[in-house]
Amino acid sequence: IYIIVNPTQKVSDIYNILLIKNTSNFNSLNLSKRNISLIRNKNSSNIDMLKVNRYIQAYNPYLLEGDIITFSKKRTEIHINGGVHNDGIYEHIRNEKLFDFIDMIGGFTINADTNNIEIYRANKNEQIYINDYTADKNIILHPYDYINVQQLKNYNDRNTVKIIGEVNT
Repeated sequence: IYIIVNPTQKVSDIYNILLIKNTSNFNSLNLSKRNISLIRNKNSSNIDMLKVNRYIQAYNPYLLEGDIITFSKKRTEIHINGGVHNDGIYEHIRNEKLFDFIDMIGGFTINADTNNIEIYRANKNEQIYINDYTADKNIILHPYDYINVQQLKNYNDRNTVKIIGEVNT
């Protein structure tokens, strides 16, 4: 597929155009968000849209004449749920650390038990229990990991309501 672009567009803009076009080759279910290749002046760079959406300093360059962007399909994924913001299914990237990944998807919720995390490695039929957040920060994620961050049992969530405007009684 070819898309005509201009120098005011970034790689993220092209990614979003592809999602809108929803062609038979690319859709939001199989289009890699984390493995986008930009070839510029014979040098290749990787662009991770998950990082672009989270961090201001993430690599998301404006396009130049002669740039080639290669999008690929998702290969492997990981699942995460429990005491994290933005739980769900994400594309797996090689050598990614668990806590870097959790930070990138929004971090822990206020009621997360960071010393009670379970990782189930489906392809190895293995269970890993993390009970010391500071000591286990560098655990590397594997394809098809299922991660569950337990929530604090006795945490009292304080629900509030904010009313804006006039209230008639």
